[in-house]
Amino acid sequence: MWTTACTLAGSANSRRARTLERGRFDTLFFADVLAPYETYCGSRDAAVREGMQFPTGDPSVLIPLLAYHTEHLGYTFTQNILKEHPYPFARKVSTLDHLTGGRVAWNIVTSFLPGTGRNFGHGGLPGHEERYGRAGGFPARPTAPARGGTRRTCGTR
Repeated sequence: MWTTACTLAGSANSRRARTLERGRFDTLFFADVLAPYETYCGSRDAAVREGMQFPTGDPSVLIPLLAYHTEHLGYTFTQNILKEHPYPFARKVSTLDHLTGGRVAWNIVTSFLPGTGRNFGHGGLPGHEERYGRAGGFPARPTAPARGGTRRTCGTR
C-alpha cells in the first residue's frame, strides 16, 4: 500500500475514496497494527520478512487528503490507546473533525500484541486492567477541545 511515490502522494487512496463515495459507501475504515505479528511461523521475523502488515504508516494522516477529494464519505481510523496520551489525541481528532467537516470516527483498541507495548516504551504489553483503565479515559477527552470552540462535539453532524 505504501510502496510507490504515487501511493505516498495519495492518488491511489484518493481514487479508492472517490470510488467508495460513488458506490454510496458510508465510511472507509482504516485498521492499524503497531507491531508485527509474533505468531506467524513462530516469530516476528517471519512477519517482517513477508511484509505482513509491516511496516505500516499512520492512516490518520491520509484522512484530510481523502476528505478533500470527497463530499460525503466518512473516515474511520484505528488508534491504539498506547500510542498517544488522551489530550494530544483529542487535539488530533478535533483537527481531523474540522478538516473533514465532521466526517471522521475513531476505532478504539487496547491491543493484544506484546510488541505494541514494547514499541511505546512499556516493556511489553501492559496488563488487561491497565489497558482498559487507560481506555476509559479516552472517549470523554476527544470532545474537550471542541467544547471550548464554536463547533459541535466530535463525531456528530
